[in-house]
Amino acid sequence: MSLGPCKSSQQLEIDVISRITFTVPFNFEPLCVSNAGQLLEVGASGGTGNYAYTWNPSNYLSSPTGDKVICKALGTTIYNVTAIDVACPNNPITQPYTVFIKPRVPHDMLKLDKLEGCQPLNVFFDSNTNPDSVLITYDFGGIKTFQGDSLTITLKDPGTYNFEVRYQPVNVGKYCPDSVQFDAPIVVFPKSNTDIIWSPEVPTSTENLVTFSPISKYGPVTSYSWSFWYGCY
Repeated sequence: MSLGPCKSSQQLEIDVISRITFTVPFNFEPLCVSNAGQLLEVGASGGTGNYAYTWNPSNYLSSPTGDKVICKALGTTIYNVTAIDVACPNNPITQPYTVFIKPRVPHDMLKLDKLEGCQPLNVFFDSNTNPDSVLITYDFGGIKTFQGDSLTITLKDPGTYNFEVRYQPVNVGKYCPDSVQFDAPIVVFPKSNTDIIWSPEVPTSTENLVTFSPISKYGPVTSYSWSFWYGCY
């Protein structure tokens, strides 16, 4: 700098902030459909170290901003993730982030040959599903689980049975497990478990009017059919 015959000089130092880059790889494993939250995370390096992130679109995300967001895995979505150095907001970087949702394992509607009957009740479960691609478990709760494609299950005890069908894919890389609560219960009716008492216990020729009294564990019993042999009636 000069002003007439007088000159002066000054040295200036300019600090150039480096561009930022993404550091967390964007190749994540496919997710299974779920309402439960799945953590998605990105990161950057360079610049001043003070970064801000935005996600677009914001579908299924807990928040459209931040390096860590929670995603509900409900649909395959391509997110454009933008990062900026807060000190240099005019130099953003953007990268696509694909959240791929694997489909549930395909299966057909389960069919039962009967939904009610007397104990012990044999029920044929027809899964209509290829056993080479799906492992099937019928879960009646507790220890009552059965595994197989199409099979007959014997329900020995009376009661109302609700059950869940779980489908586990053989190819876990392509499909996700699924479970279905069967929409109708199986009802097993009890046998009466009837016994008979009579009086007198030892009939004689003079005391020969015998009263038979049936008793049953389950009831009420609506009708009885009596049969006698050896000349008695």
